[in-house]
Amino acid sequence: MGELFERFLREGDELDVITRSDFYPPGTATSRRARPGASELSGWQALLDAVADATRRMTMFEVGAGFGRWTVFAGAAIRRYRPEVKYRLVAVEAEPSHFRWLRQHTRDNGLRRWSRAGTCKLIEAAVSSRDGRDSFFFGDPAAWYGQALVRPENATAPADVTQVSTVRLSRLVRRFRDVDLIDLDIQGAELEVLTEAASSLGHVRRIHVETHSELIDQELPAVLEGAIGEWVLEIAIPLGARRATPLGEADFSGGGVQLWRNMARTR
Repeated sequence: MGELFERFLREGDELDVITRSDFYPPGTATSRRARPGASELSGWQALLDAVADATRRMTMFEVGAGFGRWTVFAGAAIRRYRPEVKYRLVAVEAEPSHFRWLRQHTRDNGLRRWSRAGTCKLIEAAVSSRDGRDSFFFGDPAAWYGQALVRPENATAPADVTQVSTVRLSRLVRRFRDVDLIDLDIQGAELEVLTEAASSLGHVRRIHVETHSELIDQELPAVLEGAIGEWVLEIAIPLGARRATPLGEADFSGGGVQLWRNMARTR
């Protein structure tokens, strides 16, 4: 646990991020400084520790970005706490309305494709084990953030299906010499995507994963322990668990959490 995360636990969210109420069901969002949820603490720890550890530049991927909450938090955290550090932010989202909101949210908070402070690249696609196109559940964007690639285990879900572009995680991360953080929330494709990318993760420092099945909770450690690098599991909370946190009791019924750190990149 680093100094910035300890400050966050003392002071709360200091980032003044602007979030439009359109992105949530009516009456559920505030315009700025919404209180962080207890179940999100691992995400804040991953992000703020990555910001604290960055040297000249911080590179982050938000995969399954929705409207880009963590991408915008990253840019705001660097501006507030580490203004000498440039950022390279990449947000990947397939759901059409969420991608439009991602463009809006990054613009609202001062992130551009290129600026003197850094770069912010937005990719309209789903991350998969293969490049191309695939079937994807979509719809009801304000009330639902569970859109996912169609797979045998979810094929009967009561949602509309469309075709979207797909891209491999390995293809994305290989473009960069160093990656400080991958934040991955892809609604059940975690094993598929990280298994494909395992041989390309040696230059990645941290991976924060939201897990969406007991099978993923059980089998993901073997994938990352076998990946290139020296991966250590720092936080593991299974789907459906409840945990006491400094912000109160956290409910992980919507997704478990695993936070991994590559010790080979700390030297």
